Amino acid sequence: MSDLIPSIQSLPPLMKKPSHHRLLISALTALIIIVILVAFGLIIDYQKHHRSLEDSLRDMATDLKQNQVGVETPQRDGEIILSAANTVVKVGDILTVNILMNTKGANIVLGSALVKYNQNLLALLAKDNGVVVQDSVLNMSILENRKAGEVEIVRGSPGNADYLDSGNGYTGEQGLLAILKFKTLKAGATTITLASENSNLILDNGAGTAMNTKLQNLKVEIK
Repeated sequence: MSDLIPSIQSLPPLMKKPSHHRLLISALTALIIIVILVAFGLIIDYQKHHRSLEDSLRDMATDLKQNQVGVETPQRDGEIILSAANTVVKVGDILTVNILMNTKGANIVLGSALVKYNQNLLALLAKDNGVVVQDSVLNMSILENRKAGEVEIVRGSPGNADYLDSGNGYTGEQGLLAILKFKTLKAGATTITLASENSNLILDNGAGTAMNTKLQNLKVEIK
């Protein structure tokens, strides 16, 4: 039996790894750890940069929206003018008065005029004979209201929220809003006036901004 079992002393010694192999494994392990840490750091940096870029773009978009909302249309001047070919007429004549608009280079989408007159001297002709709008530069009727001694006319035209262009609405110096026709009743001097509270020009800026509108009345002498 003792012959079959080798003695412990006769067994070959255990193989031991050389020291340089252990150093190589340690170096590779350290390198792998370094690569993982670098990759992780790059991912974190990318995520931070990506979030920062998104935040910057979001802030930029917000600023643009705020700037767009905050932009105010510069004050623009305009005129509404009462004009007649003859301002000296006789009793029984028909006095024709043009309501003209001067936008001074700006584009408008609405014009309104509240005209007041002395009903003792003038009578506005009935219905379409008194208010003529066929040749108006603003093609939509919004309001036509008659009362004793006054008539209010509001007309408009579609725009595109750009008061500096001229492809829609109206831009011009003598644009016709409407024609008024009166019959003269008796002799006397009178002034046909535009009421400031309801006579205005509205810019094509998408915000309904009223122009600084100068009003020109009309003096008439009836003999």
